[in-house]
Amino acid sequence: MTFLSRIQPGARLYDRRTGRERLVQAVESRGRVVFLSFKHPQTGAIDRQPFSLAELEDRFEILSAVVDRLRLGPVSLYAQALVLPLPPDALQRAEEIALAEVRRREKAEGSEIVEDVSAPHLKAGFDLKVLRTDGSVRYVEVKGRSGTQAVELTANEWAQAANHRDRYWLYVVYDCDTVPRLYRVPDPFGRLLARAAGAVRIKASDVMAAAAPAPSARLDIPR
Repeated sequence: MTFLSRIQPGARLYDRRTGRERLVQAVESRGRVVFLSFKHPQTGAIDRQPFSLAELEDRFEILSAVVDRLRLGPVSLYAQALVLPLPPDALQRAEEIALAEVRRREKAEGSEIVEDVSAPHLKAGFDLKVLRTDGSVRYVEVKGRSGTQAVELTANEWAQAANHRDRYWLYVVYDCDTVPRLYRVPDPFGRLLARAAGAVRIKASDVMAAAAPAPSARLDIPR
């Protein structure tokens, strides 16, 4: 089933650009252009807008589709699997690996870890204060995952990201249990599209898209 075929009148979409939910009233496809009509939740006015197929998938997330319009075939059961959340000790191990990887990478680039405030009781809203070789200071929040699961920022971390947009960086290390991959996002409050889930939940694809290019490591050549 294609992305477009799942968008039917009555479907609810999440608009990543505006951060709002949209209720689809009508769908009209004309070649490579799709016209969607949305109903305004307060005024009831109908807003008809054109989108390319690529823009649809990039901008909207389907929250609920109208499935009673589909004719479903027979269902065959081949296997059953129980999907469990990551155990707390596994998550803690991933976070420890992530912090170690960030320290190693920053040191290789000539940075100095000025202060480690990762202890929960400090409630700093970030983990490391880093002095870069260009003299800039970063407030670095480190997140680690064994795969590419979404990461969550607490309310305090998100508040600090909002208060220190010129200094706050989100460092996410994926695949901590195999070959760690580090993504660094400056100003996550301004650059990431986040959706509240108690705390603030951020998808891996959003982190990777917003990450800054990785700098080259500094090489110390003996003289």
